[in-house]
Amino acid sequence: MDECGKVAVPSDTTSVWMSEMELVELFDVIAPTLRVAIRAVYKSVDYLQLLYLYPIQKLPILLLVSEERNTGKSTFLNFLKAIFQNNVTFNTNEDFRSQFNSDWAGKLLIMVDEVLLNRREDSERLKNLSTTLSYKVEAKGKDRDEIGFFAKFVLCSNNEHLPVIIQDYPVTE
Repeated sequence: MDECGKVAVPSDTTSVWMSEMELVELFDVIAPTLRVAIRAVYKSVDYLQLLYLYPIQKLPILLLVSEERNTGKSTFLNFLKAIFQNNVTFNTNEDFRSQFNSDWAGKLLIMVDEVLLNRREDSERLKNLSTTLSYKVEAKGKDRDEIGFFAKFVLCSNNEHLPVIIQDYPVTE
């Protein structure tokens, strides 16, 4: 990624993608389990394909929620990190509230495990970030700088009742 926030997509995809066998070994599962997990989350690999082929296209926020533990939410985040590597960051709930964002503003995927953004201003900021085309980056001791913003959010929680405040908006397909 360059200083303007543009992602350089390599032409040699073999250096970016991991084979199914490599993923099976990485996550210590059998291939059918890996395939079911991917389909269960996305119903296809379309989302991953869009992330790879069209990294600046806006995509929905993914919110994976289950009160049950050991359902693979964190494993899925690690799977995304393994695929997209340095274009992925793990944030905490507090990172969204901080004015300093230079460490995550230029990433393709911003992921939060155990998300709890239960204040209205958290929800509004997340909504704004998921739809904006540009964003002001701020680092300690440096001037703010506006960059193109293309990040997608993947959030996980065990709290089925209120991990993120979501207003009722019409669903469009």
